[in-house]
Amino acid sequence: MRKFTIFCLLVILTLIFFFPLNLNGANIAKVNLGLAISLHPEMSLFDFDRMGFFKVKPGLSNKEFQARVQDLKQAADTSKVEAKIKNLQNQLMEIDEQKARILNNPISDANNETEQIKEIRKLNDKTENILKKIDDLNYQISCSDLTSPTETRKRLNKIEKETLATLRQIAKEKKYQIVLNNSITVPFNYPLKYESGEQYGLGVPGIDYSLFYSFLANREHLLPSDETPESRKIINWLELAQSPRALEMLPLKPYPLVLSGGVDLTSELVTRIYQKYKIDEKVTNTVKSILDLIEQHNQNYDTEIDKIIAPD
Repeated sequence: MRKFTIFCLLVILTLIFFFPLNLNGANIAKVNLGLAISLHPEMSLFDFDRMGFFKVKPGLSNKEFQARVQDLKQAADTSKVEAKIKNLQNQLMEIDEQKARILNNPISDANNETEQIKEIRKLNDKTENILKKIDDLNYQISCSDLTSPTETRKRLNKIEKETLATLRQIAKEKKYQIVLNNSITVPFNYPLKYESGEQYGLGVPGIDYSLFYSFLANREHLLPSDETPESRKIINWLELAQSPRALEMLPLKPYPLVLSGGVDLTSELVTRIYQKYKIDEKVTNTVKSILDLIEQHNQNYDTEIDKIIAPD
């Protein structure tokens, strides 16, 4: 927490240093990156529990979705992956033999001891990298319906880059000089710390991926008489997706916070991305209404947002 506070102070001082004359007259906007990225269309395929993307196309019915996932599990050919694991395990055995040879060599002076320590450290680094690769491959075997950890990391980074590029475009068009993030920040060592897969422990159990998936497909979760979805379900999903543990899995770097003020661009940012992905207009309008209500909740410091969305 102390490091984060120092980081925020440095950001503020940097802004003051670079904008000493124009800061008072600068157009300042804010955005909730946590919400915007959670609502990205590709995140409808993200399994927060097992931490990977389903390898299916969007827009399927629940029955079609489950059938496709079952097909992926049954059709999985693990022989090539198992062969890779065997090869890596052989490499580990070779490294252990190298370590044994180094440790068995007599040390004649301090220089030789230093070199020996360096060699052992290099071999330990190799061992660690190989073990990570084996973990990733084991994950592919146990989660054949999901993207591999490497693919997952690439996809998360793509989502973040696309979201920020869209945000910069909006800021440029509307002539906002400064845009700050008002969502919960994430650890500073992301994405180095991020790993996916059951071997690293569960993600966030309880986040129902099928809710957001079917919602974007304009299926089970839109009321025929209203553009507002079944409020409590979607709000519950959003609240879980915005928990600190869930945000750590999203492609969010540690950006500075803004506690109040500024024009909120979250709704426009999500809308622009949905238009790019040709998401149904009814779904887009529903998301906009939810984001507007959440912004109202934030401004009023309400504690029970579900009562705003679905009053008793």
